[in-house]
Amino acid sequence: MSCNCKKGKGTINNLNNRDYIEQAKQVYNDIIINSTEYTEVEKTLIIQTYYLLYPASKVTPTIEEAINQIKLGIEVYDIRKRK
Repeated sequence: MSCNCKKGKGTINNLNNRDYIEQAKQVYNDIIINSTEYTEVEKTLIIQTYYLLYPASKVTPTIEEAINQIKLGIEVYDIRKRK
C-alpha cells in the first residue's frame, strides 16, 4: 500500500504568484535595466529574486543566467495574464 502524502509534488516555480512576479519586475526595472556591472548587494538581490521564482532549483546560477530566467519568468507571467 502507498501513502497519499504526495511526496515530490512541491512547487517547481512561482511563475503564477503575482507578488513574486511584482518583486521580480521591481528588481528588473531598478537594478538589471539600469546597470551592466553590479555591486555585491545587487548580485545578491538578483540571485534571491531568482530563487523566489524558482525555489526548487538545485544549482546556483551565474548572474547572467539568473537575469535571463528572471526576464523569462516575467514574460511568461505577462503572457498568461493576457489570456
